[in-house]
Order: sequence, then structure tokens, then C-alpha cells
Amino acid sequence: MSERLFIRLGRSAEQSCSWLVWSEQEQEIIASGELSDAHGLSTLTERAGNRPVDILVPASAITLTSVQLPEKGQRQALKALPFMLEENLAENVDELHFVTGPRNGESLSVAVVTHEQMQTWLSWLSDAGIKARQLVPDCLALPLQECQWAAMKFGSDYLLRTSAGSGVSLDGNWFQMALPKLAAGQQEAPITLASYSDLDIQGVEVKPQPLDLPMLVLAKGILNAPL
Repeated sequence: MSERLFIRLGRSAEQSCSWLVWSEQEQEIIASGELSDAHGLSTLTERAGNRPVDILVPASAITLTSVQLPEKGQRQALKALPFMLEENLAENVDELHFVTGPRNGESLSVAVVTHEQMQTWLSWLSDAGIKARQLVPDCLALPLQECQWAAMKFGSDYLLRTSAGSGVSLDGNWFQMALPKLAAGQQEAPITLASYSDLDIQGVEVKPQPLDLPMLVLAKGILNAPL
């Protein structure tokens, strides 16, 4: 089936959830909308039907980091991954879920989220009778388009992808101030940024992309998400 349902969940049940049905074959939006909170997910049960369902989850609830891990002996080393990151994480590693992502040399991308948050998201979907194909951090669905970074305004926040497997979600009030500081810390200058919103950031070479509906940008990008 060429039609797919994409849902972007919030961090808590009170936050809004965006959704979109996209036809890959026709390359068009079939339907889209926004739910006031997670309790409304049951209204999408019929839309889910036999369509594949992909879920976007907020990067603000996830730590996207990396570890230096040689490829040789990686399988054994992965068992020690939680303890390699332990000093950089606020929570007890026993309470965390770890997912590995793309590798760049000896640097391995890692996504970390609490078991509690994962179970919260999965319970919302289960209660609504929705079976998810995958859960993907929203910022990692932003296509880089051969740029080093990618950014887009979504609601009151900005999604920023800073590599194949890393990124953040920034409050709109902080984004304009934080991005130049993040860019200044990079060896390569200026940073090239694929922009899916109207952005003009000092110290960053902005490469404008088509200003599509934010959920459509993420829906297209999630198909190539790295983890």
C-alpha cells in the first residue's frame, strides 16, 4: 500500500499530536491534522487501518550523543555501552533504553531515552489500537540535503539536526541565540544548514529548502532516518 500514516507524539499526554497521511505513489497529502492531546489518538485508529504507521517522537525527550567505539570487537563493547555513557547521563542506566545509530569512523551515534518515556508512548498507541512500524526522533527525520546541519520550526520549537545521528529540539526563544554559539564551536566554518523555515543565522551558510508543511518534511525524511 502506497499510503502511510505519520504521527508526531508529544512528550506528555497534554501536548498536541500532529498527523499526516501521505501517498507515496501519488506524491500528495491525503489528509492531515492536529490532535489537542494524546487522548485523541483513538480518532486515528480508523485512518491507521492497514496503512504502515511511522511515529515521530520529540528530540526534547531523548539524548542524542555518541561514543568512541572501534568497529573491532563492537559486539562485545556494545554490552558495556550504558556504562560508557553513565557519567554523562542524569538518570540511572538501568532506567534507560539505548539505541545505536550511524557510525562515523570510530564515533558511534547513540540515542538514549528512559524506559518510562518509551512505555508512555507505546501505551498511548496501544490504547488507540495503533501498531507502530518504528519510532524515530523527530530531528533525525530532517533531510540534510548534502548540508552539515538541517533546521525547521515546528510549532513553538525548532528542530536542529547536526549530523547523521545527532540533533536537538530548541525552544523558539533560545534558537536564534543558541545556533550561532553551536556553530562557532565547529572546526568547519561556515556551517552549511538546510533550512526548512525562513531562517537567517549569523555564522551559518543557510541553504533554503522548499517551505512545505512541517509534517510533510518529516514524513518524507523519516523513510531515510538512521535509527
